[in-house]
Amino acid sequence: MITRFLIILVVLFLTACQDHENRVYVHWGEAGENVVERLSENGIDYKLKNGEVYIPRDQLKKATYCCT
Repeated sequence: MITRFLIILVVLFLTACQDHENRVYVHWGEAGENVVERLSENGIDYKLKNGEVYIPRDQLKKATYCCT
């Protein structure tokens, strides 16, 4: 029982420590105050590049719900 608990604890710890540097970012749209503000308010990571907004593929559904 204790062994299972320790294994689960280690797995959760390692999952929480993952860095998100290797995320795949997809094009979301043009950068505008409203878009960036909504993404920030909803805790969605984004990158701005050449006036365009890119968001992580794993947060695409969340961004769609908050910004459409």
